[in-house]
Amino acid sequence: MRARSLRGEVDLNILDESAPKAEKGRYGAAAGRRPARSNAALRLSLTMFISGVRRHFWLLLVLVSLATGGAWLLLELIPPRYTAQATIVLIQAETRVNTSDLVLETEQLTHYQIETEIDFLESNAFLTTVASRLNLTQDPDFNIYLADGTAAGTPAELQLQAAAARLREIYSVSRRGDSLAIDITVHHADPGRAAEIADAMAEIYISGTLEAKRAEVQKSVDFLRQRIEALGTALTASEIRIADFIRQHQLDDLSRTAEMQDELRRLAARIALSGQGSEAAEMIARHDALKEALNLRTRAELTLLNLQRQFDAEVVRYQTFAERRNTLEAQIDILAPGARQITRAEVPAAPAFPNRNLILAAGVLGGVALAGGAAFLRELTDRRIWMSGHAEEATGLPNLAVLPDLETRGLKRPGALAAHLHEHPRSAYAEAGRGLLTLLSGGRPPGSAPVVAVTSALADEGKSTLALSLALVAAQEGEKVLLIDFDVYKHGVTRMSGQKALPQLPAEVWSKSSQVSRKVLRDGVVPGVDLLNFKHNAAIPRDLPAGTEAARSMAMLRSIYDLILLDTPPVLLTQDAVRVAGLADTVLLLARWGRTTEDALENAAGLLSMNRVPASGTVLAGVDPARYQRYGYGTYYGGYYAGYGNG
Repeated sequence: MRARSLRGEVDLNILDESAPKAEKGRYGAAAGRRPARSNAALRLSLTMFISGVRRHFWLLLVLVSLATGGAWLLLELIPPRYTAQATIVLIQAETRVNTSDLVLETEQLTHYQIETEIDFLESNAFLTTVASRLNLTQDPDFNIYLADGTAAGTPAELQLQAAAARLREIYSVSRRGDSLAIDITVHHADPGRAAEIADAMAEIYISGTLEAKRAEVQKSVDFLRQRIEALGTALTASEIRIADFIRQHQLDDLSRTAEMQDELRRLAARIALSGQGSEAAEMIARHDALKEALNLRTRAELTLLNLQRQFDAEVVRYQTFAERRNTLEAQIDILAPGARQITRAEVPAAPAFPNRNLILAAGVLGGVALAGGAAFLRELTDRRIWMSGHAEEATGLPNLAVLPDLETRGLKRPGALAAHLHEHPRSAYAEAGRGLLTLLSGGRPPGSAPVVAVTSALADEGKSTLALSLALVAAQEGEKVLLIDFDVYKHGVTRMSGQKALPQLPAEVWSKSSQVSRKVLRDGVVPGVDLLNFKHNAAIPRDLPAGTEAARSMAMLRSIYDLILLDTPPVLLTQDAVRVAGLADTVLLLARWGRTTEDALENAAGLLSMNRVPASGTVLAGVDPARYQRYGYGTYYGGYYAGYGNG
């Protein structure tokens, strides 16, 4: 599709100076067409934009209204969702039980531990705990089994899991950057319920951290208690074993070892003094026995010493575990939770979703975008002629005039157009016709009437009205005009003049130049405007313009009349227009404003050019002056002639 220019409008009766001049002083008599306009005429401007908005104002208004109404209806259909948010802060220094030493120690939270806490807040175990604490299984909004009436036959565990799954859908957990603050956000149709759940989740998590710490410490205390009990039992057994060992080896008499050593020394002295004999042998035996007994006692004492050392070690261990147990038991009550709540969830006053302002704005913007696209598509697909620039781009010919629409009804009735122009000789329409006549007759020598053929691409576009109007306007200025109705199919000029088609053929009329003037109906339209017409559906010879008699006839008619107008059939419907146009000096190709398409006008101009018919330019007729100005198609024409009136 060719780009349409919204600039360069040819104002009424103002001729484009860049249009080519033809030989013999006739404007645009050359068969060639102008080259296309430069890209400068296609540039977008604010005026073009405003005119486009005004041209499609109702389309834009309807689509924007529909989009806005749709957004409003959507807001009415979407249930509101309120958002409540509670904020907790993790404790930087976390107290934990050292599993190796079974003592409490403090360590700094790491990034991984924080992420682990967030994962726990999003875990199914935590959600199940919250659902259980808040008794969400009794809420139909959370328990689907309760909502559909199947709760009675569904296990409680499944109902709790369903409530936890629903809870997962309406909340989210997020960390504020690299800080220790964690936001718990809940969305719910009930604003109070949203705040309640958000605060409950924060409280349950905080209390859960404290319970987890206490459980961990209590686990260690229980372990220590078990170890202490085991160590106590072992100590008792050790004491019994030591006592039995002492009694068995008679180690309770601590002086017995010294006595035995003294006895050995006395026996040794006596043996040394006694010499040989039975008495000496007896003392030696006693000495050896006592020595063996002393050795046994010494080994027993060493064993007892080891047993006592083991017992003492067990006692120390027992005391250590007891002290640790006592310490942990004392610290259970002073443990602090691993987080604290710094912001309680407030009951939201307005829903967070849907955002009415945002959706309405989106509806308006979407409507504007949709309307803009529809208007642009309409512009692309609209091939009708709305401005002289369209006609010029379609045909390559200059647009010679812009004629306003005749608002009076019934102008096609016999004599109605003549009466209207007689009553309103200075109307905008009449002035436009005078301007066109001035343009067409300029540069011609006296006594040589211009011959102007008026045609159009298709039927019912106003060519007969234009031809008759030009004749009437010229007659008002005192000119002698001949109007030849070559449209043998509809006889538009003849009917509008109130006449009937005569039973004569074009070939007969043009066969002898002396007969032409006798076939003319004198003052057949109005005084000063003669009419020449032909039989209905009469054939027009192919060589009519090339005949010698035709040339003589036209020369004779030029000498009689000041202006000769030829009303021809539409170019695209019959070849008669091409044949008749050969008699003319100038051919006007009429386009109906808002009706004639660019394709039809382009094809008509191409057909004339192909047959070497001297088409001078186009005429844009039937223009609504008010819309012409409102649509930005011509500020001079719209601003001046729109208010010029019809009188």
